[in-house]
Amino acid sequence: MSAAKDFYPEITEQIGDPVSEEERRRLFDRYHWVRDYCANKHVLEIACGTAQGLNFLVKTAPATGVGGDVSATNLVIAKQNFPQLDLQKIDAHHLPFGEQSFDVIVMLEALYFLDSPRQFLAEARRVMRAGGKLLLTINNKDMFNFSPSSFGKNYFGVPDIVSFLRENGFTADVWGGIAVPKTELRQSVLGMVKTVVTKLGLLPKTKRGKRLLKKIMYGEQTPLEAQIPMDYARPNLTKLDAHLRNSQYKILYVAATPI
Repeated sequence: MSAAKDFYPEITEQIGDPVSEEERRRLFDRYHWVRDYCANKHVLEIACGTAQGLNFLVKTAPATGVGGDVSATNLVIAKQNFPQLDLQKIDAHHLPFGEQSFDVIVMLEALYFLDSPRQFLAEARRVMRAGGKLLLTINNKDMFNFSPSSFGKNYFGVPDIVSFLRENGFTADVWGGIAVPKTELRQSVLGMVKTVVTKLGLLPKTKRGKRLLKKIMYGEQTPLEAQIPMDYARPNLTKLDAHLRNSQYKILYVAATPI
């Protein structure tokens, strides 16, 4: 996650952006999952974007928290909407905190954008308190119609992320979210189309172009709310075998503990 290229506003779900129901569900699901680990904890969210998730955690867990993002643009929007939050410009590879500063460290759908996930994990271990948790959500590279972001660098399936975390001093449990049956024709066709578009280098790079593509693929979009609703239904997650590849679930939810 390099500060040299601020492409992050192009991939961040900002307040007011038009989003599909699936995008909204993914955002709401991941923060309702994280919330269960954050009650009365001191939380660090890296890649907090425009901070609607951190705001939800601080208000409802309840928790104390710091939000960090490498994008100055994202942070401007975050501070305009949530001036009460502690928001800082932070590079995930160099966390500006002392040892054992946080109970919970959160990085949601951002690990694959890092230049060095290994360096981030070393930093997370350093600033995490004894018995702490590292919470990640990642796109499942073994999903049958998976296509990577043009900005992504490191993608994982279930065994990959479990093995990678163990190599770097963590044990992990993994759950799957947003199941898509291979027999669902529309998803299969859309997945193939996206894969072809990606391989040909035709995937839009601007937010406007991506919105148009998403509208074609996922249907109507509505503006993203500033507040994540408290009464939203809890995500329906399935515990996955750490040793088996899984091609059914789009999103992997990972709860890791230092060894």
